[in-house]
Amino acid sequence: MQKLTTRLWLLTLWTLVVWGGRVRNILSDPVLTTPEQAWRLGLAILFVALAAIGLFVLLGWKNTHPTFVQRFAAGFSLWTMALWIVRGGGILFATHDAAFKIVHTVLALGSIGLALLVYQAERQLAASAR
Repeated sequence: MQKLTTRLWLLTLWTLVVWGGRVRNILSDPVLTTPEQAWRLGLAILFVALAAIGLFVLLGWKNTHPTFVQRFAAGFSLWTMALWIVRGGGILFATHDAAFKIVHTVLALGSIGLALLVYQAERQLAASAR
C-alpha cells in the first residue's frame, strides 16, 4: 500500500499543478469565447476536482478504506492516461507552434508516466491480495 500511496501523492500533486495552471490560463485568455472557455474550464475543473478527491483520500482514508483508495487510484490513473493519449495526439497533429507542442508533450508524458506508475502499483497490490 505504501508504494501505491506514494505514487498517488505524486500524481495528485502533479495534477493540481498542471490543471490548476490550466484554469489560470483559461481565465486569463481574452481570445476565448464563452463556450470555448466553458468547455476548457469544465475539463480542467474535473481534473482539479479529481486531485482534490485524491488529497482527501490520501489524508483521510488511506488507512481506514484501503479498497476505496485502490479503486480511486485505478480510476484516476486510467482516466488521466486516456485523456492525455487523446489530447496529446490531438495537440501533436494540430496546427500549433513547436514550443506549444513541446510543452504539452512534456505535460502529457509526465501525466501518463505518473498515472502508469500508479496503475501498476494498484494492480500489484490487487494481485497480492488474491
